[in-house]
Amino acid sequence: MGARSLNSVRLSRNPCALASWFVNARVDLLLVFPFILFFFVQLAHHQMWRDETNAWTLAAGSRTLGDLIYFARNEAHPFLWYVLLWIVSRATASLIALKFVAAIVGTSNYLVLGLFSPFSRLEKLLLYCSYYISFEYEVLARMYGVMLLLVLLYLRSRTSRPLNVPLNAVWLGLIANTDTFGILLTFALSLEYMLFLWSVYSRSKTQWFEKVVPGVIIYVLFLVVSFASLVPTRHVSTEMSKGGPLAHARELTHLSAAVRTVTLDSWYPLDPGAPMHYWNVTHPRHVTDVFLALVLLAAGLQFRHEKRLLFMLVSYGLILMAFMHLVFQGYSRHYGTMFVTFLGALWIQRSQAAKPSISAAFLPGPPRFALIPLGVCAWAGIVVAYASWTHPFSQAGAAAQWLRTNHYDGLPLAGMPDYAAVNVAEHLGRPMYFPECNCTDRFMQFWDRRDHFSDAQLPSRLAFAFGEAHQPDLIYVGIRALTEDERRALANHSIEATPLAQFTGAEEWEENFFLYELKLAKSSSQYPHNSGEDS
Repeated sequence: MGARSLNSVRLSRNPCALASWFVNARVDLLLVFPFILFFFVQLAHHQMWRDETNAWTLAAGSRTLGDLIYFARNEAHPFLWYVLLWIVSRATASLIALKFVAAIVGTSNYLVLGLFSPFSRLEKLLLYCSYYISFEYEVLARMYGVMLLLVLLYLRSRTSRPLNVPLNAVWLGLIANTDTFGILLTFALSLEYMLFLWSVYSRSKTQWFEKVVPGVIIYVLFLVVSFASLVPTRHVSTEMSKGGPLAHARELTHLSAAVRTVTLDSWYPLDPGAPMHYWNVTHPRHVTDVFLALVLLAAGLQFRHEKRLLFMLVSYGLILMAFMHLVFQGYSRHYGTMFVTFLGALWIQRSQAAKPSISAAFLPGPPRFALIPLGVCAWAGIVVAYASWTHPFSQAGAAAQWLRTNHYDGLPLAGMPDYAAVNVAEHLGRPMYFPECNCTDRFMQFWDRRDHFSDAQLPSRLAFAFGEAHQPDLIYVGIRALTEDERRALANHSIEATPLAQFTGAEEWEENFFLYELKLAKSSSQYPHNSGEDS
């Protein structure tokens, strides 16, 4: 039985068909099982970074669903991921639970691809190794893994139940509630689906309204919920917005970067210095970019006779380029949705193949141009699988463990920058004082109280931290060493800064940490008080 008869055609009640499915499913399960095991190893080895831990701590620290929505309003993401974490965190607040969530999501992605997708076994092997499926959307415990899972479930439903419009609209609506780029992705998927439905119901307006319009309403309602969750409050921080929407609209270099990342980097999203440094492409790769242009050509040739699928790919590419140029430049996790769109087009194409060849169980039927982009992305995944063992993704876990081992974990914490240092506090399950906002919290909040802070204010704000803590000792966590001027300024506040340890070599450079013990001089009669003014 070929790949299509195994994965794309709905199983009948014929006992022979079911028996054949189970035989083939057993082979596919044996094929995917080693990759799931390796995924577990990678997940256990991975050192979680701030974007992972902050979402979890925010969810765990919300007593009610209302609290969760209140805290997540300025996160620039729809609420679905936070709600899922909030539900899980009702059982435990342990950070380890986040990895269990990632394990469930990642395993589901592998199983859906292995048992229910229409791809040949060679294509499945390449997908298992691909950068996004083996690392970016699986090992990193973020909402993108859920987005990928929902896309796969939508594709399964879209190809096995193409006329069940309400169900497919629900899948699209859920995708739109995972991430802003998930919203953009559903625009392209919806365009393809609407063109398909038009080819089916165009001759009957009655059928069109009866069958299609209810699905459109469902999808729009989900979009309304997603957009409502993305509306920032008037107190949203602007420090990390890089100028805001349209700030770079007239810059040709900015536009060319958006075009390059969408068309080229989405296939091989590795830095030129890989494997010594691999995460996110920071600049053009020249010769490599010429080769990747050929990879893009191969992806286009795969669908040269499928206008609807080619239109879906091109339209999403244009949508993504426009968004990344006008609104937010993005990183590999964002332009990787271009690869997900390619996967979706290939799924639909393989599903509608009328007569797969005898060899389709391992080799795909023609056209086979898709093997080129799949192979390149698989090589990127193999490079990252190796590189992730040469140096950790983050040093927050190591810094937190050092503090525990050396019995410093009970002292008050202060850290800067807030968005990075908070990761150490979250690994310890402790609150931290943030100089930027002059506040103490258990997780990072993107509120404007942190805006307009300058490094020159650090010594005086750390002096205030003693007033907050009411203790003569605290631990300072920074992503760089304190300068001599800063240490002299601290001394002027009767504070001695003693270096304790430093943890460097992390893949994400802002996840390197320098630890200091700050001591208030015994001659100081009282703790500095936070007057709200910097001296």
